[in-house]
Amino acid sequence: MSHKLQFVHEKDPSQHLESIHNFYDPPQHKDTTKNWYDHTKPWITYVSVQSDNVFLIPKWIEEYQKPVVDDECRYEGNLEFGWGDNSAQGMMDNFWRVILRGGGCTHGGKLYGKSQKKINFLYDLLHDNGFDWVKPQATSGPTWELAVGSTPDEKKWLVYFGDNQPEFELFSFLPKGKKYSAKLINAWNETIEDFDGEITSDQKFHLPRKPYQAVLLTEE
Repeated sequence: MSHKLQFVHEKDPSQHLESIHNFYDPPQHKDTTKNWYDHTKPWITYVSVQSDNVFLIPKWIEEYQKPVVDDECRYEGNLEFGWGDNSAQGMMDNFWRVILRGGGCTHGGKLYGKSQKKINFLYDLLHDNGFDWVKPQATSGPTWELAVGSTPDEKKWLVYFGDNQPEFELFSFLPKGKKYSAKLINAWNETIEDFDGEITSDQKFHLPRKPYQAVLLTEE
């Protein structure tokens, strides 16, 4: 396989992006890449993987030092297979978690469900707030259940709660001594509201208890 890929790389006059779509068979391969093609090869430009294990995106980025694209994080649909029977909420949730952990994500061709509208909302939110690319944050420690990403300069942060509904939070991962104004976002309802009060790394703050919320922070 390697020599064929190297041949394509050497003969491609347009220098296309090149990868191999790796199957990630749950549950026996949840945290191993032994069945993957070796993405460290110099002719592989990014990691392409089929997986719903979105928590490991930062680990794969660090391991391979290359962009990671989750080509199949499951699909919204009604098939008898687990990869094709995700709900619209579940599909949206996977996109938020992959993107805010620094990865790329895809969702097939023409879409008939409801999740693509919510994914477009995320795209617009990132585009309108200067997230040229997402720097993954808070990838370990007590806030592991969150998906957190910042702009490259760390002036803006986006923190996603998913279906968790905490009544209060402490963003201990934020830089010490910084203060942030905030907007409260509902990813499913596609709403953005002003959040009353400043947020710092050492002060708890209260939240309304609803699913699929996020907080957009801007350094003051």
